[in-house]
Amino acid sequence: MFLTLPTDLSTGHDFKTSSRQGFAPKDMPADIVSKLNNEITAGLADPKIKERLADLGGEAKPMTPAEFGKLITDETEKWAKVIRAANIKLK
Repeated sequence: MFLTLPTDLSTGHDFKTSSRQGFAPKDMPADIVSKLNNEITAGLADPKIKERLADLGGEAKPMTPAEFGKLITDETEKWAKVIRAANIKLK
């Protein structure tokens, strides 16, 4: 699931924030991952859940396990470049 939240202009920056939620261990059997994904996607289609997320300023964007995996890979690569370019170090 990919959740988009409204832009936080209070920081002086115009950007979107998001939350990515993955609920299964990496070695979980594909048939169980598929069933979980189908059930979560069905739940997120519920009008009450959609309305509650909208009240919070968010929107769920369900995706397949493969799409989620690609998103995580792409985001990891993107932010790794930012970290290297900014020379960010852990203390």
